[in-house]
Amino acid sequence: MIGALAVGQNVYLLSGCYHCEGKVTKVTPEGVDVDELLHFDVNGRSYVTELPSSYDSAGWDGNGTFECGPWYIDDMPFAERTAWFEAKRKAWLEEEEARKLRDGENS
Repeated sequence: MIGALAVGQNVYLLSGCYHCEGKVTKVTPEGVDVDELLHFDVNGRSYVTELPSSYDSAGWDGNGTFECGPWYIDDMPFAERTAWFEAKRKAWLEEEEARKLRDGENS
């Protein structure tokens, strides 16, 4: 996965239930940088670019989210994941509107 990325490519970063968008800013034989903040080595392991990969702070390696662990680059193509998020958002909004109607709440 890491080897197929290119500079300028949009990616989603995932850490447990959290996600964010990023852009590949650097590609080297050792891995890729995303938004000049996170580096992903060829094995997909992430770490904050300002810290060495051996840095350890409270067991979470200085990257990711404390409660969910390190960031991973999503293996689903960006456009496909965006469509998936939009479909989930639309379904949630429809469910919320149906709940409001059912419960007699005003919009």
